[in-house]
Amino acid sequence: MTYNSSLPLSSNVNWVGVNDTETPLFEELWRIPEGVSYNSYLIVGSEKTVLIDSVNEKNASEHFDKISKLTELSNIDYLVINHMEPDHTGALPELLKKAPNAKVVFTPIAQMIFKKFYGFDPPAVIVKNVSVDLSLGNKTLRFIQTPWLHWPETMSTYLVEDKILFSCDAFGTFKKLPAGAILESDIDMIKQNIYEYSKKYFASVFNGQREWILKAIEKFDNMNLKIEVLAPSHGPVYNNSANQTINNWASWSKGTYTKTVVVAYDTMYGMTAKCLNEIVEGVREAGGRVLSFNLSEGTAVDALAALVEAPALIVGSPNMSTRYFQK
Repeated sequence: MTYNSSLPLSSNVNWVGVNDTETPLFEELWRIPEGVSYNSYLIVGSEKTVLIDSVNEKNASEHFDKISKLTELSNIDYLVINHMEPDHTGALPELLKKAPNAKVVFTPIAQMIFKKFYGFDPPAVIVKNVSVDLSLGNKTLRFIQTPWLHWPETMSTYLVEDKILFSCDAFGTFKKLPAGAILESDIDMIKQNIYEYSKKYFASVFNGQREWILKAIEKFDNMNLKIEVLAPSHGPVYNNSANQTINNWASWSKGTYTKTVVVAYDTMYGMTAKCLNEIVEGVREAGGRVLSFNLSEGTAVDALAALVEAPALIVGSPNMSTRYFQK
């Protein structure tokens, strides 16, 4: 499903991303029955125009149409790549043909990956220091290296005057955006269950980068960034609860556990389930809480999300006789 309009975040800052409801697996791993958004942001300064992140190659036409309603593609001066995964960069080779004077802004590692992915070196501004500023005239971008969120080349971009942090994959959320909405103030966050979808996204994509999330948040604090709007590359833009969302991710990363046991299992004839039921009853008798997931009926994402706040995991699996596989 396509939504043809760009959506404003603030003065001359617009969302020009897309919603993907056709891809069954995020990163070919995680089931996303509710879809996902690929967020891209166009900033028109008094002197320079910038696109922050892009979209998947298959969604390029819709993406370009949205940009064209705000400015000619050839007017883009800079293409900021916060993260090199193809869901954020796949449309860039074609876009660079339409914006021949544009320079790509990325880290040295991202520059290397770009060449590996797309076979050429674009004109570039390389972010080598911890943070680098770029003037757009009446607006200033600050590029902050935030490695391993969730690849080694990643950075975040801060729009100084508008106090917007463009964090790419960090602080993102599964689920497509409601039609005509990007700001959380325009979305029923409870009805859309955004908190749980954000936790699922964290558990699926960032569970192994908890240390790096905390390092990035510490870096933002040490730089005294005033983050009033948090604009990730998946899910809604947080204009009411930017800092609360960051705090949620910090809490998940620190492992603020409850007295909960997660049980994840599959069962062929019900025997494995019967064994686990006995264990579950024992945990409950001891005063613990149990969250149980039959993986043949549900998805691993749900179990992973439950583990964010659970210190214990019990896995049950049936045995498979090897005789059926012997030659």
